[in-house]
Amino acid sequence: MAHDARRLYKALAARDPRFDGVFFVGVTSTGIYCRPICPAKEARREHLRFFAYAAAAERAGFRPCLRCRPEVAPWTPAWNGTSATVTRALRLIGEGALDDGDVDALAARLGVTSRQVRRLFDEHVGAPPVAVAQARRVHFARTLLVETSLPITDVAFAAGFSSLRRFNTAMRVTGGPDWVNQTAFAVEGVASANVTPRERRLMLQRLLEERFALKLTTKVTTVDMNVLVVERRDGTLGPKVKEWNGTCRNGTPTQDDDPAMPRCLSGYRPGGITLDGATMFSVAELLSLPQGRALLGGMVGDATVLKGRYTMDLDYQFPPPRPANPGTTPEFSGPALSTAIREQWGLRIQPGQAAFRLVVIESAQLPIEN
Repeated sequence: MAHDARRLYKALAARDPRFDGVFFVGVTSTGIYCRPICPAKEARREHLRFFAYAAAAERAGFRPCLRCRPEVAPWTPAWNGTSATVTRALRLIGEGALDDGDVDALAARLGVTSRQVRRLFDEHVGAPPVAVAQARRVHFARTLLVETSLPITDVAFAAGFSSLRRFNTAMRVTGGPDWVNQTAFAVEGVASANVTPRERRLMLQRLLEERFALKLTTKVTTVDMNVLVVERRDGTLGPKVKEWNGTCRNGTPTQDDDPAMPRCLSGYRPGGITLDGATMFSVAELLSLPQGRALLGGMVGDATVLKGRYTMDLDYQFPPPRPANPGTTPEFSGPALSTAIREQWGLRIQPGQAAFRLVVIESAQLPIEN
């Protein structure tokens, strides 16, 4: 960014509140970015990168700090010489201009071309308008998840996501050109009937890589989140958990030993959850889906240190889905999901840290029509 790096470093070292919202700092050794007033231990200077906007830091692959909450930093033009057009564009994006429209519509409201808008954002912000809008949605969604008890579906729509699928994707996938989040494609592929789920995912990845010249990288970082731990000191689990015996109650086991995938048919069912041949990692992944995450207040990581596979049942009546009429609230008075998990599985959900895998789109190209 345009500011002198030495001046920014001095402001960071002093935790000068006058610079809050003026810049953000990314720490390459942790993959986290912070506000200059963050109380966290100061990182070594060679590990620091400075950004004018939170969106630019996320564009570079950094995750927001959960201590200083950069998503609630002042959202103002942060440096001298910022284009008045960019200032107005940021205000419009903050008001949701790109939730229902595109960059062309935004440019029309500003009285300039969409190409000029993208150039100005690249020059002053360091990220395209769509990335800024996406960062705004994700930041707002995180704030709602932490500070309210809204169901996950309500959080998604309140934050400006057009669907729950886009919300779930945005929380785990970042980067890529503007059209990645604007253009839909129909891609067809045929696989043989006997491929494993992991092989199917790899085939799909190769198909997308070839069709879109897609280059992906996966970054794993440790973040604060809810984690699963064993409740009892002696390490015994609850009455609804058994070591997997190598067979499936329905069908035959897959040959795929991917720890992220159960070996047998598993998932949410009417009246609860069924897992067969599942690792604790895959249990945490299942609880991180919208049905569980809405009741647990966020994603769940595995901190049990258990390495085996298990057969598990959870008898729990999940609340009904979001009603068709947003003005009505479904009646639900069941016990807490965390209580059912503790009593039936012998696992406790508590605040902690766990690995978070983020897929970063490094580059992609529009496909040529067949």
